[in-house]
Amino acid sequence: SISQSFGKGRSSYMTISVDDLGAEWMTSQNELPTEGGLLNKINKKGLLTYTDYHFLFLLMSTPRRYVDMMFHAFDVSADGIVGAKEFIYIVAKIANVKTDPEELMKSENSGLIKYLFGDDLNGEVTRADFDKLQAELIGDVLILEYTRYCPME
Repeated sequence: SISQSFGKGRSSYMTISVDDLGAEWMTSQNELPTEGGLLNKINKKGLLTYTDYHFLFLLMSTPRRYVDMMFHAFDVSADGIVGAKEFIYIVAKIANVKTDPEELMKSENSGLIKYLFGDDLNGEVTRADFDKLQAELIGDVLILEYTRYCPME
């Protein structure tokens, strides 16, 4: 992580500027030791925000048989497709964020939102995308857990 490479302890932190958010040095410091992987793809798009964390934790802890119900909770318009506005509104409610969801739409820091909906937020997510996202996320976490105890050489 960034704090450890700069010689700071785990309870220390480093203040970064907005210009550093997409910088190569930052994304390379936060890369996980796996090839590709969902979390590395999100890292290349931006930071993992508080609402991103809540969604990923919810997705990872939801049993596979209930991902369909979770998708329908996000699909407010019931058209089988989740747009960026629907997604951000529901994630803000789940995370109990006191900020207006419109402000979250304008925020350019979220790596997850950019990954799912593109930089212009015009993309769409389907039920199959939720399944794929969950499988990739669980795979990344299992690889991280495995490599923690059995380092790859």
